[in-house]
Amino acid sequence: MSLGFEQAGYVPHMAVDLDLDAILTYRANRPWATEQSARCDNIVDMLNSGEFRKMAGKISGVIGGPPCQTFSLVGLRTKRLDDREGTIAADQRTWLPVKMAEIIANVRPQFCVMENVPSFMSALGGKIHETTRQIIQDAGYSVTEVKIRAERHGTPQLRTRYVLIGIENKAVHGKRRAEELLRNLAETIDAGTQELISLKEALQPLAAFGVVEAGQGSEYQRAGDKETWNHYARAHNARDLGIYAALQPGETAGELEARAQGSIPYDLSSFHDKYRKLDSDRPSPTIPAHLSRDANSFVLHGVNRGLTPREAATIQGFPLDYMFLGEQTHQFRQVGNAVPPPVAKMVAELVRSALKKGKDRKWKPIFIAGRGRAPNRQTLVIRKELLRLKEAGKPPSLGDFLHWSARRLQTPKLKLRDTVYREYRKILRAS
Repeated sequence: MSLGFEQAGYVPHMAVDLDLDAILTYRANRPWATEQSARCDNIVDMLNSGEFRKMAGKISGVIGGPPCQTFSLVGLRTKRLDDREGTIAADQRTWLPVKMAEIIANVRPQFCVMENVPSFMSALGGKIHETTRQIIQDAGYSVTEVKIRAERHGTPQLRTRYVLIGIENKAVHGKRRAEELLRNLAETIDAGTQELISLKEALQPLAAFGVVEAGQGSEYQRAGDKETWNHYARAHNARDLGIYAALQPGETAGELEARAQGSIPYDLSSFHDKYRKLDSDRPSPTIPAHLSRDANSFVLHGVNRGLTPREAATIQGFPLDYMFLGEQTHQFRQVGNAVPPPVAKMVAELVRSALKKGKDRKWKPIFIAGRGRAPNRQTLVIRKELLRLKEAGKPPSLGDFLHWSARRLQTPKLKLRDTVYREYRKILRAS
């Protein structure tokens, strides 16, 4: 998440992770980082020592993504969210969101952002989620919780994540204003006006480095003035290569077996997608940390091999020259655990805008969601574009905007006319 916030103009004060390879990667991409500003440490120990209390009032934001493995639906195929066997509650990682909330209460920043998988909200009957949220609210913050679809925010993969965003009430002149700002922020995120990016389009920049076959590639490559890292592929056994070749784009092992019985020599009752060939014309499925084990469910069409760490990082939205340190398995794990930089940057920019508006005593919300039904996606798309144009000082004519809306939403003008007119009058003609 750090990279996206840096891209939005924030300057990191400290980064902490218990994974040494992740910290070494962080330092390698930031020559100015020191052992003190990029620490391999345990946040629970730091919290218990009182170290975070010393930062109170000195930090503008606290961001983080506590480990999601104990909440992940992939892992939960073998355990229940209600944790009847006690495996979730016994795992120390389960309670790290609560510890992050306590850090926020200690540091008292102007804002906080926490990311996890959506199933985090219901684990242990919602106890972890409710406790985390309550600690943050009791510390003087208003919060909003959204499910962000990365594919609607400039990332070429189908990835949905839970994000909690908090704003300190006193930083924006009170709780009511903080709630209004967060409500508008959540509506903008939900609108998600970015066009979908296909896998083919996302990986096109890597074509400059040539074709990488299974078992080939290198840690560092240069092509003209471009350079990249970690673009090397696993070698695959003959059996897997045969399955890769038989798969059609977008097809899973279960679908292949149904089409050609005997193709898959494994039990597919638990994991029907043990093998999957990616469809180049669509966004990728979610890039998981599980790629550290194998890439059988992320097979590229044409070359018939699993993704390289660089391809996985590119799908996540990392720049081509962003390097990952450690063994290949550790590189995959870092990439899969990351928050896509385009998503983090989008959140960072919205938070900064909200804080700026909140500190301006003259600011008034243009619209506030009522108690009835939430606005649909079409309305949110229209609102976001009108607000963007208004802030840019480029208000369109009503006719031009109706034409744009019809094209953007692929809906006849007649069906959009009333919504466009209502929002146009409310936003562009608001005093």
